[in-house]
Amino acid sequence: RYDKRYGVWNRTRLGRRNSLGGATALAVDPRYLWMGTAGKGLGRYDKITDRWFVWGAEDGLVGDKVRAIAVDETNVWIGAAGGVGKLTRLSDTFTGWVNYTSAMSLTADELTREYSESLVSNDVWSLAVQGDKVWVGTRHGASQYHDRRDVWRAFTTSDGLPDNEITAVCVDGADTYFAHNAGVSVYHTGLDAWDHYANLGEGPLVGEHISTAVAGPDAIWFGTLDAGVMRLDKAARKWTQLGVAEGLPHRSVLSLAMDGLQLWVGTHRGLARYDTRTDGIVVFMPYGDSEDLQRMVRTTTMEEVRRDGSAPESPGGR
Repeated sequence: RYDKRYGVWNRTRLGRRNSLGGATALAVDPRYLWMGTAGKGLGRYDKITDRWFVWGAEDGLVGDKVRAIAVDETNVWIGAAGGVGKLTRLSDTFTGWVNYTSAMSLTADELTREYSESLVSNDVWSLAVQGDKVWVGTRHGASQYHDRRDVWRAFTTSDGLPDNEITAVCVDGADTYFAHNAGVSVYHTGLDAWDHYANLGEGPLVGEHISTAVAGPDAIWFGTLDAGVMRLDKAARKWTQLGVAEGLPHRSVLSLAMDGLQLWVGTHRGLARYDTRTDGIVVFMPYGDSEDLQRMVRTTTMEEVRRDGSAPESPGGR
């Protein structure tokens, strides 16, 4: 946990018998930190009481391999290797989970077709909340769930997607961004229309695999596994790249988070904080214990990179 006021790192002990292991997904609400794991279920850390609450499959969790977490005003949603789960955020019960899984259509009756769809696949990789709707990215397409109406809608190549393997989902107002093997697609909810940005041929995207996406005030940011961060300017609809040459510690990006005008970038070689106003980058790297991020290693700006004429050394390159 990083204290922004004092600029120091503090460790947070793990959950039940320190059994949670490494994190695969994180989400924060005003009281809790939610942590998904690669096989140990879901942990909820209470920032007020400094206590953990842990759920596993034996407690009704849809799956122990939690890959995505999203929170809305009342619920926490998880995407796992078994489907989607929903829990009231303040619940302390082990039996409060509502789970959604892929199933055959219930009826072909035209009058009830709207209510016959289900989650497109149980192999869930990403989640995003848009009001009372939840978007789900899977290996076989995307699904939209209307929580208030209890209605599912599927989006696949038959509905306008160029590719079904959704690696990241991001919501910005009425627009939903899907990252996939062919690039990025934007679904405009009010218009029921698509825009597409290709990562092959003459397409504007650099990078073959997008791992994560987040919306900022002026841009949508996409983390890639081979080309750093790609930025889509929302007004100009132009793409730019933030890579090792601009100060990132590594070209392989695992996670992104927006904090006001600050973009936090998790990479294979450490953590970076990018100031979207000044283009300054602060890099945090482990030293001593491999899990100890207590020292700020260096600060670079775009101007310093241009003046020096070279990028900081990195095993990943750009």
